[in-house]
Amino acid sequence: MYLAYALVIGLIVSVAAFLVLSLWGIPVVIVVALALIVLAVTARKRNRDLGTVERGRRVEPTGRTRKGSGGAQPTNDRVGS
Repeated sequence: MYLAYALVIGLIVSVAAFLVLSLWGIPVVIVVALALIVLAVTARKRNRDLGTVERGRRVEPTGRTRKGSGGAQPTNDRVGS
């Protein structure tokens, strides 16, 4: 199955390389790039959180930020291995 995926990806990459390197492929690449930019901008207008990266401290499921204690030990030590 992975071989089939690799062959399909290789075919896509080779076709894309052919289109980029040929003269008639340049306008096609420009049109596709513009369409992707328009799609990204319109999606961003609908949802402002789309594509944003969270920065700062994340809230853990417990409601507290994670902090190691002074007596922390590896899991193998706790189970006695």
